[in-house]
Amino acid sequence: MFSLFSRFTIGCIALALGVALLLIVPMNDVQRALCAILAIVPVALFPASVWGVMLFAAAVVDFSLTTGWQFFSEFDAVVLIALGVAYLRTIMEKPVTIAPPLVSSLFVTVCFVFLFASLRVWRHAPAWDANALNNVLSPWFAVYQGKPYLYALLFLPILSRTAGSSGRRVGWSIVAGSWFAMFVMSILALWERHTFPGILNFASDYRITTGNSSMHTGSGALDAMIVLAFPAAMVLLFDRRAWLQVVGALSFPLFAYTAFVTFSRGLQLGLIAGIGSAAVAYWFARRPVRRTSEERSKGFAQMAVLAVAFAVALGLLLWMFPTSGYRGALALCSTFFALFLAFARPSMSARNYAENARLQRAEWFAIGCGIALALGALVFAGFIKKLPYLLHGTIFVGCVFTSLWALLSDASAAKSVRFIAQVLAVALLGTTVSVAVYWGEHAAAFAVMASALITLVGLGTTRTSALAWSASRERTIGFSVAMLCVAGLAAGLNSSFLKTRTAGSTSDLQVRANHWRDALALGSETLSTTLLGHGTGRFFTEYATRAPRDKPGNFWWSFDGAGGRIRLVAGKYKQGYGEVLRLGQRVTRPTQQPYNVVLHVVPNVKPAVVEVTLCEKLLLTSGECGVVRLNVPAASTDTNQAGFLELKAPLSPLSLSQSKLWRPYVATFGLETNGTQMDILSIQIFGRDAQDILQNGDFHAGMNHWFHSTDNFHLPWHTHNWAIGVWFDAGVVGLMSWLLLLVGALVAVWTGLYASAAGGSRLRIAAIAGGVTGAMAVGLVDSLTDIPRVTFWLL
Repeated sequence: MFSLFSRFTIGCIALALGVALLLIVPMNDVQRALCAILAIVPVALFPASVWGVMLFAAAVVDFSLTTGWQFFSEFDAVVLIALGVAYLRTIMEKPVTIAPPLVSSLFVTVCFVFLFASLRVWRHAPAWDANALNNVLSPWFAVYQGKPYLYALLFLPILSRTAGSSGRRVGWSIVAGSWFAMFVMSILALWERHTFPGILNFASDYRITTGNSSMHTGSGALDAMIVLAFPAAMVLLFDRRAWLQVVGALSFPLFAYTAFVTFSRGLQLGLIAGIGSAAVAYWFARRPVRRTSEERSKGFAQMAVLAVAFAVALGLLLWMFPTSGYRGALALCSTFFALFLAFARPSMSARNYAENARLQRAEWFAIGCGIALALGALVFAGFIKKLPYLLHGTIFVGCVFTSLWALLSDASAAKSVRFIAQVLAVALLGTTVSVAVYWGEHAAAFAVMASALITLVGLGTTRTSALAWSASRERTIGFSVAMLCVAGLAAGLNSSFLKTRTAGSTSDLQVRANHWRDALALGSETLSTTLLGHGTGRFFTEYATRAPRDKPGNFWWSFDGAGGRIRLVAGKYKQGYGEVLRLGQRVTRPTQQPYNVVLHVVPNVKPAVVEVTLCEKLLLTSGECGVVRLNVPAASTDTNQAGFLELKAPLSPLSLSQSKLWRPYVATFGLETNGTQMDILSIQIFGRDAQDILQNGDFHAGMNHWFHSTDNFHLPWHTHNWAIGVWFDAGVVGLMSWLLLLVGALVAVWTGLYASAAGGSRLRIAAIAGGVTGAMAVGLVDSLTDIPRVTFWLL
């Protein structure tokens, strides 16, 4: 695509720009070192690792909440440095064909269409100042949303030189990057949940953000990143290497928990679409292209059996959950897993089972013994406190141990061990009843006993079905994952917060529909905007100035001879805490209480109220807060000769947590009064030691260390639909180019699935494509391409 000299020049320029940006962004030395190591070391050693590095950086390398830089940030520094290193490292490598020429042409077309849409806006940009780096009303915002298309174009030659002959290196790089991204996001989610509502507190309305700065005005950034990474990360579960299977098995519950505690209905839809499409694609591609009608019927029958089993298990858990809670549901899930492990057989044995009467009699005898043991356990467990839990756990461990022993033993030794495993598995039905009744008492008895009986009947009636009880490594892992998904769904659907959100889905969708109509009306006023769009980054500006509904707030930085100032403009709608546009800054733990606020403002013609808070807060949802509301009189009264007022007031004290884990604290200020504006000259927050805890409180350094956010009112900032967002930016031309690229990529992926000789390659292809499918599903109700990190990941 580029000549040797062009690639060398691009590599040097990218490296120089990345280093310069790394030095300019107001990070600390540790953050700079981490970015430099991540961008240089893996790419220099293994050029194909650049793809995993890019995915990890997009999801995790995010210091904007402390630096205040959003348009150009540490992520751009990592991208540019890695790009430069990759160009120089692969400068002598021969390129290979990475996609059909038509798909490559469509990819380049999409990038150029949106770069043109960015340039249309940027050519009207004013001089460079702090607003260029931080204000969504600035034409420089077009560069912010257009840069991922430029990055994608520049990375294209790297892809063709790191793919290798089969693309395997790139596939594993994406899998590794996705796993590490999901792992770090999950650790952050665990810490965030522990710090604020509690890890198992699903009644709270707290929703995680993992500190993702792209979520500062809502958006589906976190949802899109999770749904893109999750399917690829779970490829480890089906790898042939045991240690990778163990890594996948241990990480899956952690990743599933992270996805659940977003409480996002769009993410749930995306995961179902992404993982489902990946599973279906891999299922059909793993067989020869030419299949007999009998093979096709068998494949559909197996999928139907799995779907029925999944639905029955979910129904039983949903039935039990209201009375026996997590304990009863977990006991039943572990019983399902133990029964499958003890009774499932390899495919050949499963086919022979129906013809072997002796095997059938042996298993029926094991079921009878298991029922007797279950009844004995049920009676015995009621005599000692906590015994039901201990008994269930002991029998479950014994069942898993003997089942694995039977699988690893020779045929003669396996029979007796397998018999013990089957007896223990059936006995777990009794301990499940005792656990549920112990927790839920008599209210839980009917549901759990009926669930145990239905499970036992299902076991007995399907014993001769090879489709139901034939087991392979893939099916065993798939069954384990399905059980975890069933448990998660049951817990989620019974959590009070998710029930409330689910009940409000219809009204929320209607609000979205009204918003989409407004966006379509704004974007189709002329033939030019219909065909070519308004340009990237213009949605908020158009909405803020011409939307028929609620007007959002905004802010603007300016500088005069006396110093910098921030002009706050309040929105015109009914405001509560979550609707105020706030400027915030991360501060150290507030130990020097009480705190006093000193605010220098230029009064407006109307009186107003400025609210200042100091809260336990990561990004959107607040914990404990110290609050003060400062009443600013109209300009005609109490204004000194300098033209500004000095307002002082104490913050209400915070109730500091005694947790040993680090807790983030954020100081914010916002204009509460509707339809007003005000110039803030400086803000200071002093403790007992008379030290100001804020940095750049006089705004002399522009917007450094300050970031803006809205906790709840997010509609004006995004189209909340991928297709409408693409159309608004680049018109019909841009939307059609994206759709053609997706269709072309889909055809190429489907062809590649059949062409790939190795099962591992097919699985990676299906998983990565499933992630993109899931992201498109998230894009039905959330924006994607106005978030540069997500756009770059998609491209």
